[in-house]
Amino acid sequence: MAVARSDMAETIIRCGKALVIHALVLALALLLVWLLTSHYTDANDSVRSQYSDPQSVASLLDIARGQLFSWSCACSGIGFLAACLFIGVAQRRHPASPAEGGSQLWLWVLLFLALLLFTAISWYPAVYSAGAGASLTPGSYLLAVITVGAGALLGYFLATALTVTLTMKPSVPLAGLLPTFWN
Repeated sequence: MAVARSDMAETIIRCGKALVIHALVLALALLLVWLLTSHYTDANDSVRSQYSDPQSVASLLDIARGQLFSWSCACSGIGFLAACLFIGVAQRRHPASPAEGGSQLWLWVLLFLALLLFTAISWYPAVYSAGAGASLTPGSYLLAVITVGAGALLGYFLATALTVTLTMKPSVPLAGLLPTFWN
């Protein structure tokens, strides 16, 4: 026998699931950033020529990696909050059909764009002006930045697509392509 839960309890459970999804995507993004910035060859040529000691180069790479890690955590945290906001709004809607379930697509897109904007704007003070790019090769730096941004957006997408109620899935673009095991 199924237990009837209030909308608030369902929202909390779904936000917990969203937290797990964000944590997994963040862990994957941090692993990729670490792999992109952990080797001596990932250091910029000018840094390698200026600091002949590999330990000095490694410490500069650690600083750059730390800046990328903290930016990634901030973007993922904002993505989690946006996902919880969307889940909370969607949980209070009780559409009669999936066609009515698409009524919150505008909110999903708005929150996605807000996360994209936050990620882009926060990059400047958190990473660029902090000098993270000066220590890394342009290729490693670009891939690390793209990984962090894509990780935040992917976390938001997966958290909302996998945890929103089945009738509200049309409000999340491409959610119909994903399995419904966690809804």
